[in-house]
Amino acid sequence: MLETLVYETNFWLAINIILVIVIVGLVYRQYLAGRQNKTSEEGDEALGLDLSNSLKIFRERLAETELEKAVTDSFQEVLRQVLPPQKFQGKTLRELLVSNSPGLSGEVLEHLRKMYDIYEPVRYGDHRPTAEELNLFKSSLESLVAHVRVWRSVTSNV
Repeated sequence: MLETLVYETNFWLAINIILVIVIVGLVYRQYLAGRQNKTSEEGDEALGLDLSNSLKIFRERLAETELEKAVTDSFQEVLRQVLPPQKFQGKTLRELLVSNSPGLSGEVLEHLRKMYDIYEPVRYGDHRPTAEELNLFKSSLESLVAHVRVWRSVTSNV
């Protein structure tokens, strides 16, 4: 009877060790998969930015003499690319740009602020942008596009 008890104890001990090894292996595999997904998502986000579409939208709307739509549509496209909705977390766009919550570089934030200063009255106040405002908006948009292109070329070579 004592032998059967020893046999059963060793049996259950072996089963427990095997289960622990399987569980640790699965947890480690899940950890690695999550880590790879996170880095690939960040890389995809970084390399997936294509603000040239925003510039194209801006130029098309200007050609159609839809000044307000040129500003609003192109800025919304920039936001869609640069600041996905999950980054807002209950803050307004102005709060994000002032507090640097999205973690963007100072140069990108400065261009976004300039563009937002023009976008806000046009979008919410029915303001018609002046030629000077359109030039400032366009130059900021072109600078953003150039900044992202340079950044993408640097990160793709690393």
